[in-house]
Amino acid sequence: MIRHLLNWFVLLCLLALSIGAYRQSFSSDEAAQPGWSVDSTSPQKVVTTPLLSVRRIPDWLVAPVSEAELVEAFQTAIGQEVGAGIELQTCLVAYRDYDVVIEQLGDTPLVPASLLKIITAAAFLETVGTDFRYTTKVYARSSDLNAVDNGTLSGDIYLVGGGDPVLSTPRYIENYSEALAYTDITELANAVSSKLSDEFLVTRIAGSVIADESRYPEAERDYSTLKLNEEDIENVWRSSLVRSNNVGSLSALLVNDGYAYDPSGASPLYSARNINVRASEPPLQAATLFDDLLEEREYVITRKPQVGVLPSG
Repeated sequence: MIRHLLNWFVLLCLLALSIGAYRQSFSSDEAAQPGWSVDSTSPQKVVTTPLLSVRRIPDWLVAPVSEAELVEAFQTAIGQEVGAGIELQTCLVAYRDYDVVIEQLGDTPLVPASLLKIITAAAFLETVGTDFRYTTKVYARSSDLNAVDNGTLSGDIYLVGGGDPVLSTPRYIENYSEALAYTDITELANAVSSKLSDEFLVTRIAGSVIADESRYPEAERDYSTLKLNEEDIENVWRSSLVRSNNVGSLSALLVNDGYAYDPSGASPLYSARNINVRASEPPLQAATLFDDLLEEREYVITRKPQVGVLPSG
């Protein structure tokens, strides 16, 4: 008898719990159930890639196809024709995750191309730092400046090159459609003119403008040979680059990329590469140009421009 009563008691308890759970599932009384009732927003789309998209294909399955396309693209780039009778040699090594994808002439020494500029710039910045500036300076003997008589400076003006590779005239720069970084040599002429006239009352120079390129040792202007360990190495650059005027002359005192200066202004020497004229003596070209710039600023210079070295002291 007691066992039957206990069974009925358990069943009644289970029924009460079930009824209570059922009623609670429909409860919306926020006061009675604080924190349980919240506003729900519309479901957000989490997966953006379609189920059947090729992006879901495993990498191991796609890799051979993409690698083949990459190799084909490289082969097309390095195999482009340049022109009749011109042979192009290109070295290329491409990696993907440390694995070689394509290699051509990877161990073959070739004449360096434009990518060498990146290496040169990196080595330069590491050596001299980012605060370094090329400077082109103008000197005159202090004894000559202190002895100016009636506006006449009895001595020479020395234009000393500091290796500035972009020293140029505005006229030269304006002939290029793209913007170029350059050092305006006319501003140097303005500064020298103001210094001579304002501080020393100079109006006449009884001497020459002398160009000094001694910062760098004398080098082959045509890039055709290189002296290394007292031996001449031929064909450093293709002679065609020199004949086509794609490169100017080298010097520590270089104006307008080493292309010739036309003082008459009659010929637009700088309007296109194929009519550029390489300067045979870059420092003399720079001295001639600076002489003309000073004369434009109403200075009388009695002697012709020369090339020399700034005397010590």
